[in-house]
Amino acid sequence: MMACRWLSAALAAIALLHTADAQASCPALADDLRGRLRRVNFTSGNRTRALMLYVPQSLSTASAPGLLAFHGFHSNPWYFGRLIDITSYAERYGIVVGLPFGTSPTLESELCCPAGCDEACCSKGDQLDILRPCSWNVGRFTRWMPRVGRTDDVAMARAAVDALVREACVDRGSVMALGFSLGGSMMHRLACEASDVFVGVAAISGSIDIEAERCAASTPSAWIHFCGTGDFGCRRAANSTYDMFAQRHGCASPPSATYISATTSCEARSGCAGGAFVERCLIAGLGDEVPGHQRQVPAFVPQPATNVDAIKYALDRFSTRLRPAVPPPAADGAFGGQEELQV
Repeated sequence: MMACRWLSAALAAIALLHTADAQASCPALADDLRGRLRRVNFTSGNRTRALMLYVPQSLSTASAPGLLAFHGFHSNPWYFGRLIDITSYAERYGIVVGLPFGTSPTLESELCCPAGCDEACCSKGDQLDILRPCSWNVGRFTRWMPRVGRTDDVAMARAAVDALVREACVDRGSVMALGFSLGGSMMHRLACEASDVFVGVAAISGSIDIEAERCAASTPSAWIHFCGTGDFGCRRAANSTYDMFAQRHGCASPPSATYISATTSCEARSGCAGGAFVERCLIAGLGDEVPGHQRQVPAFVPQPATNVDAIKYALDRFSTRLRPAVPPPAADGAFGGQEELQV
């Protein structure tokens, strides 16, 4: 009995020393900086940009995976973060999350929230700004927008990854991205123009908006597209975009079913260059929504329980592309605890 107590005390002491060493090498792991969203500024070109940074309370080691999450049109990081419950996923998977701010085509909007709504107001996650809608420069649709069309959001995404590495000691080789609606369109652009930065990108709704000849991924990253059959923004090009990425990634295998439910059908192409995969998930009847995540503000028609949870599914799929964290994650906590899907 005494030996067991001594061993438990020794292991606890080692764990505390490891945590202290990690905090010393990475200030973002300090207790007062973990478990809360905070705004971080960074430079992209000649502009100051910003993102909301979340370092999980459960994280005790540096060199963690990172995720950039791009909000939709006229939305903001707080609204999108609440919609997809991003902090819960960050804690569960042990990932550092950055939620960048878009750019308004009309008037300056620092927080992407309605005029008169300060950071405390925005942080409730129930505000959308129709008059100063924050957006991303996704290609043809936005290149003529005032302010947005002059913004290089691909360069911003690269700079945001640098910010995650600098501010939170993220492993540069284990960074993912996902985006919703117009943020989903931005994912297609990143897959074409910044695939060397991201191990995987997930477009939730959103159609590709750059010319096919401009899509030249230097290092293919894993690509997933979630599209509802009732979503006029993505359904017309979902199949052709899937085929285009499979061709550009040199995927050798025929399509293979990866997830089937009463309302969700996913299929993937594997054998792609660099070990990447290309996957498409169609959700019956769904409009411009995040599969598996119900909007609370404004209220929308409830989704069927059989709709795939796009956030969990994407993180599970991308987990096969990440470098192992040190120390290895627990089986029921961070990446690797789920049974891997075969494609």
